[in-house]
Amino acid sequence: MYPINLRSPNYPYYYPANSDCSNRIESASDGVTFVLMAFYTENNYDYVVFTDTSLNQYTFTGFKNSDRFSFSGSYVDVRFYSDSSIGKSGFSILVIDGY
Repeated sequence: MYPINLRSPNYPYYYPANSDCSNRIESASDGVTFVLMAFYTENNYDYVVFTDTSLNQYTFTGFKNSDRFSFSGSYVDVRFYSDSSIGKSGFSILVIDGY
């Protein structure tokens, strides 16, 4: 099953206004690693929020270069939402099982 790729709607084309997508990424090995392959959202208006098993939240918005980060635990919830105006090309995030 792993690795998988999470993408915004219509990626690499502009995502639609009022997007609201959620995914739960479960780990077979008690940890999940994410690699930002591409990330471009409307800064401070469109967000990707990662919530770990301890309910800690990590939010990404705007433009990000390649980045890699990991969470321990059995799952991570990933939610993308956009406002009603400007869309961007969105994101492509590689998901790897393991911390």
